[in-house]
Amino acid sequence: MKVYTEAELKKILERARPLLELVRNGVMEDFDSYAMWQAHVISQRSKCPSRQVGCVITQGKHIVTTGYNGPTTGFPHPLVCKRRELGISSGARLELCPCAHDVSNAISQAAKNGVSTYGAVLYTPTMPCTLICAPAAIGAGIKRVMVLSKKEYHSDPEAIPTLEKFKYAGMAVDEYHGPLGELLVALNAGMRLKSCDDTIEAMSVGEFIIFEGSEKCGKSTQVERLAGALIGEGYKVLTTKEPGGGFPDCRQKIFALDPEDPKLAQKELALFKEDRTEHYRKVIIPARKEGKIVLCDRNWLSTKAYQGYGRGMDLKMIGIANAEATQGVAADLIILFDISPEETLRRIKKDNETKVTRFEKEPQGFHERVRQGFLAQAKEDPEHWIVLDGTKSKEELALEVQRAVKEKLGL
Repeated sequence: MKVYTEAELKKILERARPLLELVRNGVMEDFDSYAMWQAHVISQRSKCPSRQVGCVITQGKHIVTTGYNGPTTGFPHPLVCKRRELGISSGARLELCPCAHDVSNAISQAAKNGVSTYGAVLYTPTMPCTLICAPAAIGAGIKRVMVLSKKEYHSDPEAIPTLEKFKYAGMAVDEYHGPLGELLVALNAGMRLKSCDDTIEAMSVGEFIIFEGSEKCGKSTQVERLAGALIGEGYKVLTTKEPGGGFPDCRQKIFALDPEDPKLAQKELALFKEDRTEHYRKVIIPARKEGKIVLCDRNWLSTKAYQGYGRGMDLKMIGIANAEATQGVAADLIILFDISPEETLRRIKKDNETKVTRFEKEPQGFHERVRQGFLAQAKEDPEHWIVLDGTKSKEELALEVQRAVKEKLGL
């Protein structure tokens, strides 16, 4: 799947603006385009951290049922994906997932509401899975399927392809190549937008870049250097940091905690969550809506590295707290400055200008676990993470940061 930079997406959105205005005003005459767009809108109800997929099923030119990948009626939305936590590849160990695919959910909704899907048309961006959704569509009497691509969902070479099943059942399968095709392909690649208004508004939303790393890695210096470079290029920039982005006294409260307290990690998490919630609500989200590029010195990735990997706290609990605090806002780019724990301690010892913090006083083993926590997160999401050698000079790192921001975000 192609990975789109923010700049590429904005250009695609700009080209699609006139068509989106038609969709928004309900005057688009091309029903296939209208239905495919509605499938995308439905997909945004999904809470799946890996991918959001939606579909609509129509009779004549009326949508009769919709579905997205998520839990069936009566089951809560999981805040953390068990399969992702365990590092399981896409399509494997599905018994661990409480969710159903979009097509399966749509057909279930139709059955529950007594709506016939016999002779109906299914609109969905991806080919239905060959194991569950394809048989369900055939059994429901659907006669035509429209997708963005006929690429098969499954990866097992011994599986009977969905296309082969549909052909045997006499179902027509068409690829959508209408006027919204370019935009829908880009959106299906991972951009979360809930409506035409959100899509048009997204063209002016500022990028969000997080700088991460262990103690004394040099990220604060690089935040200021990148800010200066971007301002020099004419961009509006906001620099901020955590902890303290929401409540200025957060750092003092954290450092006032008893380091011998057996519930230290949980108390730290509670303070970070409180601060982060306010930080996103009052600072990060408003700044992005104003079109500002937000550069943040630390964020929720540090909580996972320090309290999770460093202190051994349950990663699921941390994930839930972070999800609630960030309100669904994801970073466009995360830059990690990687240094060894030995280098961390050497720099702490060498620094005579600032007071040594409680985190800096932790033993070498703690700093090693924190480092591995950051590297593990970067490995899980290479699309959004950049790992730089923090032992390089400030000048070298500044150039590498600017290069990464240009390549990834087009800035």
